[in-house]
Amino acid sequence: MLLEKLKTVFPVSLIDAKKQLRVDSDFIDDNSFVQDLIKTATIMAENFIEKDIAYTKNTYTQYDFSGSSITINEGNYLSLTSITLATGSTITEDYIETFNNYFKIYLKSGISSDPLKVVYYAGYSDGNCPRDIQQAIKMKIVDLYDTERGDYSFNSVKNNRVFDTILNYHKIIRF
Repeated sequence: MLLEKLKTVFPVSLIDAKKQLRVDSDFIDDNSFVQDLIKTATIMAENFIEKDIAYTKNTYTQYDFSGSSITINEGNYLSLTSITLATGSTITEDYIETFNNYFKIYLKSGISSDPLKVVYYAGYSDGNCPRDIQQAIKMKIVDLYDTERGDYSFNSVKNNRVFDTILNYHKIIRF
């Protein structure tokens, strides 16, 4: 199995991040740095909850596939783009069932393919990210922007338990 990700829309804007940082909107010297922090904090939150938060195009590749359903461990599924066989032909799903921590694609009949590629979107689309996740990301941005940012040692990054506490509700729980 191989999963490629392309993140395009992040849940916190530059304006909102600068407000949280108490940085004047006219001060643009740190804009690219703050945008990088938005991406980093979002990825940290995604790693914590084990789901896409940023609007993400995913390419899931399953080698030596055989069956009539495909299960993908992604809790914030949005839409399916394509299912492509090794021959290059595409197939259509019968229906898709979504769950909190994964989604399942049911095919009209059983197939075999090596590889099978599924392209889908996950995360939150424009403005749909829960406010608590946005707030956790903004808090992490503040932690990363700290005055000690020139010192990239492990001790310079604060361990803010509020970030974990807010995101715990959204975290994947595996048994």
